[in-house]
Amino acid sequence: MLAALVILPMVVGAFVALILGSRNRYTPYIALASSIISLIIAALMLNSPQQSQNVAWFTLGTSSFVLNFALTPIHMLLLMIVAVITPLILTYSIGFMRLPSERSRYYFEILLFASSMMLFSISGGFLTLFIGWELLGVTSYLLIGFWYAKELAPTAARKAITTILIGDLAMFGAMLMLWNSYDSFSFAVIQNVQHSTASTVALSLILVAAFTKSAQFPFNEWLPDAMEGPTPVSAFLHSSTMVKAGVFMVAILLPIYAGYGMLMPILAIGIISTVIGATNALASTHIKRILAYSTIEDLGLMFIALGLNAFGAAIILFVMQTFYKALLFMNAGAIMKSNSTEEVWKSYESRSYRPLFICAVIGALSLAGLFPLSGFFGKQSVEGASMSNIPVYAILVVVQLITGLYIFRWLLIPARKAPDSLAPKVRGGFKAVPMAMKLPIYILAAFVVVASALYLFVPSYIDAVVPPISLPGAAAATILVIATLLVSYYVYLGKSAIKAEQYLSRYRRLAILLYNNVFINLGYIWVAKLFNGIAYAVDRFDYWAYGKVKLIAGSLNGIGRMLSRMESGNVTTYAVAFVAGLTVLIIIFGLL
Repeated sequence: MLAALVILPMVVGAFVALILGSRNRYTPYIALASSIISLIIAALMLNSPQQSQNVAWFTLGTSSFVLNFALTPIHMLLLMIVAVITPLILTYSIGFMRLPSERSRYYFEILLFASSMMLFSISGGFLTLFIGWELLGVTSYLLIGFWYAKELAPTAARKAITTILIGDLAMFGAMLMLWNSYDSFSFAVIQNVQHSTASTVALSLILVAAFTKSAQFPFNEWLPDAMEGPTPVSAFLHSSTMVKAGVFMVAILLPIYAGYGMLMPILAIGIISTVIGATNALASTHIKRILAYSTIEDLGLMFIALGLNAFGAAIILFVMQTFYKALLFMNAGAIMKSNSTEEVWKSYESRSYRPLFICAVIGALSLAGLFPLSGFFGKQSVEGASMSNIPVYAILVVVQLITGLYIFRWLLIPARKAPDSLAPKVRGGFKAVPMAMKLPIYILAAFVVVASALYLFVPSYIDAVVPPISLPGAAAATILVIATLLVSYYVYLGKSAIKAEQYLSRYRRLAILLYNNVFINLGYIWVAKLFNGIAYAVDRFDYWAYGKVKLIAGSLNGIGRMLSRMESGNVTTYAVAFVAGLTVLIIIFGLL
């Protein structure tokens, strides 16, 4: 049961936080201490000689249900990512969550959220995975709707859990089919079975579950709405937890998908999601939603790599994205806190934010793919894997150009000085960014810089092949990033810098086209109306059928009551009826 020990400190910490209550000022530090203990245990497990552990859970008839835990390099890699990011998120939360009334509930929920992801990361079978999968869904629902008094938070939480529930049902159906076919939930057993129709359908359902969890088209719109939750939750959600669960599951099962010839749907959905994420991020004006759409793009790139059967490239981006995306979200929280706004166009230079600006520059350049930052290696690995597929490669180059444009807009607009007409009002509204929020940002900025070394370490650790980075490719990517930075600077900070009202009026039609989430949400509405119409038709048919059955039942009941009156007990009456009936039968048979 060694694998479960890594989760225990945070589970205990979660319930201690709940018991102590919100007024206890030590609750955040107890939560942080429990996450550090889990990190130490995870680090000690890195060199564990055991690759798998099985724990008998219960027996039902002749079937025994077992919890499978895996400690293979790929599982340990995800576990360490979660273990490293969790203390940084909790440190950031100490400065971000200042209201005492929110402490107990917040730390209880986020520790369970982290524990669920750790359980998921070491799952060696579908049964263990499904437990972590469901706990992730429930805790993410609670955290997205954490500020339930806000108008949009409960709606966003319901949208997230409703969309994810589609995948949960698909996953459950796939598990039933696999159990019925192979009498096992273990990944190791299922990977060695022969091709069958049942397993093909099950694998298709698993893809649906992965796309819902990782916010891929057409299930992508719950993720931007999830920005209604606290910023630490957003940073955690987008960097190392739930949205990567779908990618990780498909990566684990990639040999099966390749063997069954099912890589094309993964590639197609990845391309569509990447384009949708990039275009929406370019048109969005919400500080966190820009990054949320960027996450959809990043996840789409990972699925593109998996669809190209480039496991190593997908994992490199999987790891690199963790650091720069957590860094950017934490910076977004600092921008919003210092400016007291969520709109990028209403953000201005703040003295409190200045020390963090360099960190934001590092995160933005990494996301844009500048050599030698970590994001460059992640995205170039995917582009290198697509070199043999010219259409896919061309799409990725265009997406990289769009990525530079939107992330430098996100970076440069808050760096503007407030106009003279607004300066007194804006400066009076600036708030200080606490040191507890700054410290994780500094650490993550350092991680983004040094994580490039993981490009050499990770492939050998997981025994994977990563497409080599070519010098011309690195030069072209660097030139592209610098060009988009210069264009963005000219447009947003130059002498003829565009203003928000000009941006919205001049490019209104283009913005509507690019901000295509409107059409996707409209599609959700039409699907809901379609199912509502089907349900109404079924209800009408049910009402009609019930009326007919009721009429028949009433008629038979009437006949029964009429016949019951004939049962008088008089022998003479029975004899007359017998003779009359016999006479009728004789006449009928005589006519025939």
